[in-house]
Amino acid sequence: MGADPRGGEFVELVASTIDASADGLLVVGLDGRVQIANARFAQLWRIPPDLLTEGDERAMLEYACSQVREPDRFMGKVGELYAQPEAESFDVFECVDGRVFERYSRPQRVGARVTGRVWSFRDVTDRRLADRRLAGVEERYRVLVEQIPAVTYADAADGTPLYVSPQIEELFGCSRQQWLGDTRLWLSMVHGDDRERAEAWYAEHLATGHSAMTEYRVVRPDGSVRWVHERVAWVRDADGSPTVRQGVIIDVTESTLVQAELSNARERYRALVEDLPALTYLYDTHGRCLYVAPQVSWMFGCSEQEWMDGAWRRLIRSDDLEPALVTARQATSSGGTARLEYRIDHPTRGTRWMAERLRVVRTDPDGVSVVQGLIIDVTERREAEEALNQSERLRDEVLASLLRAEAEERNRIAAELHDDTVQELVAAQISIDRMLPLTVPPLTERLRDVRELLVGTTERTRRLMFDLRPQTLHAAGVVAAIEALGAQLAGEAGFEFSVEGTIGRHPEHVEALLYRTLRELMLNARTHAQAQHLIVRFDQTTDQFMCEVEDDGIGFDYEHVRLPGPAGFHVGLTAAAERVALAGGTLTIQPGSPCGTLARTTLPYRQPE
Repeated sequence: MGADPRGGEFVELVASTIDASADGLLVVGLDGRVQIANARFAQLWRIPPDLLTEGDERAMLEYACSQVREPDRFMGKVGELYAQPEAESFDVFECVDGRVFERYSRPQRVGARVTGRVWSFRDVTDRRLADRRLAGVEERYRVLVEQIPAVTYADAADGTPLYVSPQIEELFGCSRQQWLGDTRLWLSMVHGDDRERAEAWYAEHLATGHSAMTEYRVVRPDGSVRWVHERVAWVRDADGSPTVRQGVIIDVTESTLVQAELSNARERYRALVEDLPALTYLYDTHGRCLYVAPQVSWMFGCSEQEWMDGAWRRLIRSDDLEPALVTARQATSSGGTARLEYRIDHPTRGTRWMAERLRVVRTDPDGVSVVQGLIIDVTERREAEEALNQSERLRDEVLASLLRAEAEERNRIAAELHDDTVQELVAAQISIDRMLPLTVPPLTERLRDVRELLVGTTERTRRLMFDLRPQTLHAAGVVAAIEALGAQLAGEAGFEFSVEGTIGRHPEHVEALLYRTLRELMLNARTHAQAQHLIVRFDQTTDQFMCEVEDDGIGFDYEHVRLPGPAGFHVGLTAAAERVALAGGTLTIQPGSPCGTLARTTLPYRQPE
C-alpha cells in the first residue's frame, strides 16, 4: 500500500496543536532524549534555543531547576518517577521570581508498553494570587461576621444548615453543632405564642423566594426570653436559581422593651393630656394642625376637625385676634415661647377668657420643629381678679374717705386752734403784760411765771397746729416732710438724722398715711429709744412701698411687740398699725443691726388707671 499523501499535513496539524496548548509539554523517551518540547514549555522555563535544539532532558530539567525555590524537591520528584516508570504525579512549586507552576507527569504508552514520560507544566500564578486574595477576603469576612453583634447563618437550597456564626451560642443558648445538626431546632426555640406566625413567615419565604424579615421571641434553655429580628435572602446562580439562603438574626430585646415602654408612656401621656381641664395642641411651623385634644369640644364649642380647619380664628374676638397672631408668629420665628390671653365667643357659653402658652419644640437632629401649646379657660380667674380689683378700688376709696375725713378734722382743729385757742392765749399774755407795772413785787413774780407758762403753751399749740396740717407734706411730698420733721426732732433730742432713698408724688391720702405712720414711729424713737442715730429709708417697686425707721437705741421688748392685738403695741403704734392694715399693708418691729430697733412698713401700690 502506498504512503498516505495527507500524512505530512497530519504531522503538522499535531505539531501546531501541541504548540498551541496553554500547558508547557515535554515528552521524553526512555533513553532520556526529548521527543517533544512545545513552544509553551520553552517560554515557561525560558529555555535557550541551543539547549532546546540539543534535546537533552536532564540538561533542560537542571536549567529549570535553577529557577525554582526548592530545587532539591523539584529534582527529587524526577528521580522518583524515573525509578517507577508506571507512576503518576502532581505537585506545585514556586519559582524564585514568584511564579507558581503546577507539574503533572504521566507515563507515555504505546499500547500496554511504557515508552517514555510526558511532563506537563501550567503557570497558575494568577490563579494562586486570586485564591490568596479570595482567602484573605473570606478571612476578613469571617472575622467581621463573627465580631458583629448578630448571628449570621447560611443554609443550602434544601434547608440543610451550612454555617452559623458563634454568636448563636449567646443569643439562642445552643452550640453551633446543635444548630447545624438539627434543622428543626430553630422552630422549637421560638416562643409558643410566636411559633405559628414564624413558621408561616418561613414557609412564605420559601414559596416566594423573596427576601423577608420578621420579629419574634425565642426561649433560651435557661428559660429567659429574648426578642430577635431576622432578615433572610437567597443567593442565586447565573441562571437565577437559588443556591444558598443567607440570614442575619439580631437581638432587639432592649429596643423592643424601650419601644414598648415608649408606647406605654405615650398612652399615659395621651390619657393624662386628655384628662386635663385644659386644651393641648401641636402645629408644624407652617401652621398645619397635627393634633388637638378632645377638650376642644367643650372649651371652644367646635369639633377637632373644625379646629384643624381654622375655627380658632373665627371664635376669637376680632380686637384680640391680631395681637395674639403677632405674639404667636414672633415666638415661632424666634424658636422661643409666648404667653397670651384673649377672649372667645363660645357658641353656648358666651364670652370666655383663654390663657395660652406656646413654645417651639425641636423634635429631631435634622431641625424639624413643632409648636406645642396649652390653653386654659381662665374666665373664672379673670372674673375673680376683676372682683378683687373692684374690692381694692372700694377699699382705696373707703381709706381715702377716712383719711380725708381725718385730714379735714385735723384741719378744722388746726383752724380752731389758730383762730380761737392761740388768740386767747396771746390775749392773756397781753393782759398780764398790762398788769405787771401795777402790781407789787410778790405778785409781779407770780404773774411773770404765769406769762412764761402761757408763752410755752402758745408755742406748743402752734406746733400742734402745724403738725395737724404740715404744709411741707402738701407742698413737696412725703420725703421732704419727713426730712423737715427729722431735722426738728434731731434738734430737740440731740441725735443724728438721715434719709436714704426716695419716692415720687402720690395721691394725697396715700402720702398722708405714709407720713402719719412714719411720724408715729419717729416720735416713738425720740421718746423711748435714747438713740444716737435715726435713719429713715424709702423704697418703691411697681406694686408696693417699703419704708423703714431704724435707730441704734436701747430697743424694744420684741416678744411683747409680737403679741397680737392692742397688747402688742402702745396706743400710737396700735393706731398706726390699724391704719396700715386697713390699707392692705403691714407694720412690723424687730431688732436693728447691730442694736436698736427696726420698724418696717409696707403698703400695696396700684398704678392709677
